[in-house]
Amino acid sequence: MKKAFTLLELIIVLAIIATITAIPLLKVSIIDDLAADIEVEAFVNNYNLARQKAMAIGTNYYLILKKDSYYIGEKHGSIVNKDGKDDINFKYINYLYIDNTIEFRDDGYASPKDGGSFKLAFINKKSKKIRKFTISALTGYLDEK
Repeated sequence: MKKAFTLLELIIVLAIIATITAIPLLKVSIIDDLAADIEVEAFVNNYNLARQKAMAIGTNYYLILKKDSYYIGEKHGSIVNKDGKDDINFKYINYLYIDNTIEFRDDGYASPKDGGSFKLAFINKKSKKIRKFTISALTGYLDEK
């Protein structure tokens, strides 16, 4: 009697090994997607905070969007923040459009400077999933499409 594995036994063992190695890979991609969603939500919260600060303080606030970071503050980016040390960096997403500056006025109105648009879009670096937002012209609210 020979001591060898049958073809069926080998296939079952290979299937088990493949399943065990695939589970961590699936978890990593799910974690990256969740991290990108959390980063977008953090941006939305910071956007709303800047708008509320402009109304509460009664001064203009600026949000400067770049491909891989953004800046929020009372001074316009051409005056301060030339070195980018105060920028909030994106780790899992990128901003899709050209650099854009949004000015929050003391009445809550948000207006893009330098001919920008009222549309924002972010792309997940890994899965390439895109999340699009619009800024309401009258209220300054940020809504997801």
